[in-house]
Amino acid sequence: MAPNKAAKQSKKVYDYSGLEKGMRCQAESDGAWYAVEIAQVSESTSRARAPVKVSYTGYEGYDEWVSGERLRSKALKVTTEKKEPKTKKEPKVIKVGDKIPAITIDEGFNPIGKVDMAEATKGKKVIILGLPGAFTPC
Repeated sequence: MAPNKAAKQSKKVYDYSGLEKGMRCQAESDGAWYAVEIAQVSESTSRARAPVKVSYTGYEGYDEWVSGERLRSKALKVTTEKKEPKTKKEPKVIKVGDKIPAITIDEGFNPIGKVDMAEATKGKKVIILGLPGAFTPC
């Protein structure tokens, strides 16, 4: 029996605007939660992955930059990003009466020459058949 596919979780978006220097909260480190004090909240784009610098209470000199995933605080606002459903694009199909686009294609297996499709089909009734060439040279 095939395994059940886990539902895709929405991406979490963290709002750090409620966090300020000196606030106390909790931070996760190696699976355990520790009391920390916020030392700095960066707004720099280079610090986007881990914008909060924390100092662990009781552990002198151990400062670390952490992301919202590793912080617990009521001041940290978390929202989920809603994805819009993808719309399928209709394939471009040439219908009866449409003009053939002005494109150039190679003539023959080893390109003998180039053919302008708009010029070659102008004023004629034609059937165009195209096959994908998986093992043909470029």
